[in-house]
Amino acid sequence: MVPPQEAICYEADKQNPFCYYWIVLAGQAAYEMMEEINLSKECICVQSKGDRGAIIDLFGKINKSYLERPQADYERLGYFYLLFDKLKTGISLRDDYNHGHYINQIEILVGCSYMNSRFTVEDICKNLNLSLSYINRIFKKEKKISPKKYLTHVRLKNAEDLLVQTDRPVSDIARLTGFEDPKYFARVFKENFGCTASEYRQKNFRTHPKKSFSDEKLTGAEMIGSAGEYSDEQKKS
Repeated sequence: MVPPQEAICYEADKQNPFCYYWIVLAGQAAYEMMEEINLSKECICVQSKGDRGAIIDLFGKINKSYLERPQADYERLGYFYLLFDKLKTGISLRDDYNHGHYINQIEILVGCSYMNSRFTVEDICKNLNLSLSYINRIFKKEKKISPKKYLTHVRLKNAEDLLVQTDRPVSDIARLTGFEDPKYFARVFKENFGCTASEYRQKNFRTHPKKSFSDEKLTGAEMIGSAGEYSDEQKKS
């Protein structure tokens, strides 16, 4: 896609040159239609695995109609909608194949970057070279949540763990989990947990996290030892 009044530079592979056809779109729905096939200012190139022969044929019919019947606007519009449907179908097939990979990459990026308060969903788009509308669509379809809400969920989950397992100040925990503004953190936390971060800590804080962890390890070791002794007795009998 070449947006209006923007310079685009590209060239074909000399060993495997491409063929190209131009269609000019205008009007309020132009960008919306392009986003339906994952084209946007952020993602200007996509691949379609649709019926190549049918797509080329429809391009040819549009061109022929323009040359032979310049006034037949509705005929060309009909061909265009058929062409758009073929392109969209081909891109959807590719999406179904690739969206699992992209969702995994989104989760990895969020897991590695949530602590950076400047990290946003737009950074995910840039890293994966995908449009915002596309990642919203595939992530919501698979996870039933938007990428933006997922990022907030990961930040809150890690803040919850730090509240329960450490005695760090709440303002530090907010900063460590990607919330630059402590007031915003306080509001979002209360919206999701029904209480303030301090109240949540009072209800759930582990008084001696290290001792608790040691006790859990000891209990596990005793259980393993008992099982081993029981097995030895069984062997003797």
